[in-house]
Amino acid sequence: MATDGDGRLVFLGAPTAAAAYGPGQDLTPARLRTAGLMDALGAVHSGLEDLGDVPRREHRRDAGNERARNLQDVVAASRDVAARLRQPLAAGSRALVLGGDCTVEIGVVAAAVAAVDRVGLVYVDYDADLNVPDTADGRLDWMGVAHLLDLDGTESSLAGMGPRRPLLEPADIRLLGATNVTDFERGQIRRDSLHVEGVELLKADVATVTERTRAWASEYDVVLIHVDADVLNFDDFAVAENTRRVDGLTLAELRRLVEQLAAIPQARTLTLAEVNLDHAADRARADRELILLMAQVAAAWNG
Repeated sequence: MATDGDGRLVFLGAPTAAAAYGPGQDLTPARLRTAGLMDALGAVHSGLEDLGDVPRREHRRDAGNERARNLQDVVAASRDVAARLRQPLAAGSRALVLGGDCTVEIGVVAAAVAAVDRVGLVYVDYDADLNVPDTADGRLDWMGVAHLLDLDGTESSLAGMGPRRPLLEPADIRLLGATNVTDFERGQIRRDSLHVEGVELLKADVATVTERTRAWASEYDVVLIHVDADVLNFDDFAVAENTRRVDGLTLAELRRLVEQLAAIPQARTLTLAEVNLDHAADRARADRELILLMAQVAAAWNG
């Protein structure tokens, strides 16, 4: 059952690339602000409140910690996000969060579980993000879900940053779009019976996917929506961190998915992450389309 809201929509920028493979995501909030994001959101939502941006954290080599690079900065960024969102989510506000790399979702989840008991997460990404430091290449941005679940081998400072541990149970997460799945991740999915619906299913029948998601969401107080730009077909809309993905969703397909997910009564947050505008072939179009995507959600949540 959804909690009553206070009618506000808060916006938070989370400019960090500490967990990423390279620089760029940390610049996205400032760039979209300059392109007119806040005016667009304010035009469609009467209760918009700008929470500003958490401190920017850049991508670094971090040769001293090859297993979990820039861990301290990743933890600090997530803590900053949680601190800014805790009061608004406790009051029943909805929130738009613009990353930054995808580990900022850990902060969003930490704030939500501090506010209400039953929290569900819809995680839209081409990857499952279930790796841990010993099974991956040291970049924490494909380990975020593993830390939400506190899998064996995760970093305690990140997995334990919230008011409970684990932050979420396997049944609380639905992985939509996960197609690039490692052998280790596949084993975790089988072991914990994690719900996964890949890109091809989203392309073929998004209405059925969202209908099942809506039924699942009815058991939660609030549902958080996370969208990683890596789910996009890079040839169709080049804004993701990973430039190799060409079998992901088109921008139009993602827009339909987000529209239907935002309409779920329990939906309280949308996080957009892993956007690297340096990869855009047409920067003006990229700015315009991303602002439109977020404004679409803001309009759905007005009133």
